[in-house]
Amino acid sequence: MTQKHFPIRGIFITGTDTGVGKTHVCRQLAFLLSSGGARVTYMKPVQTGCPRTAAGSLAAPDFEYVKHARSIVISSYDLHVPYRFRPACSPHLAARLARKPIDLRRIRTAFHTLSALADYTIVEGAGGVLAPISESRTMIDIMRLLDIPVVLVASLRLGTLNHTLLSAFAVGAADLMLAAIVVNSHRRFSRDTVYRENIAFLRRRLSPIPVIESRFGENPSPSLKAFCHALVA
Repeated sequence: MTQKHFPIRGIFITGTDTGVGKTHVCRQLAFLLSSGGARVTYMKPVQTGCPRTAAGSLAAPDFEYVKHARSIVISSYDLHVPYRFRPACSPHLAARLARKPIDLRRIRTAFHTLSALADYTIVEGAGGVLAPISESRTMIDIMRLLDIPVVLVASLRLGTLNHTLLSAFAVGAADLMLAAIVVNSHRRFSRDTVYRENIAFLRRRLSPIPVIESRFGENPSPSLKAFCHALVA
């Protein structure tokens, strides 16, 4: 894939599915990048399943989780999470139920405003690569709009090879730079033969894209640390 020039230093974290650990990886990246001295900020363009606060507004759990990783650049809620919806469902359905269509221009403006405040911007998608945000657009349209490198988070649950390869293909077909695959393993996944073979298969098929292992709930792996160092070098 052709290397592109990205005027804004940022990275888009997407996943092979929902619940694969995107937010956990975002928090680790925020911690590592800010530990290296970079001013880091975080954005989630669309969040569904938002609880209502005592004040009546909608909170964004993913933003609340990431911002406690380390001191990150904080601005208004509407910049960090422009679209917040209460139903825990697909973004396109949540937006339709709220009668609040998702406007890509608003997302782009929030992204550029936030990015001006920091050295590095971490953007987290909702669901998988092709999760719909309207009847005609998907999460990959947001990735193309922001035009920053992509990190794909995968899980080691059954079906991961198919889901990871399909997602990687979709990112490449959109002419986006796939910077890395992060295999986010829950503690219940033992590092057995299946684990090792799946990692090895992905590395063979996706080379030269790095396939990074991350153990959920543990300190960032050496390979993830090296990846973050390369980002800001």
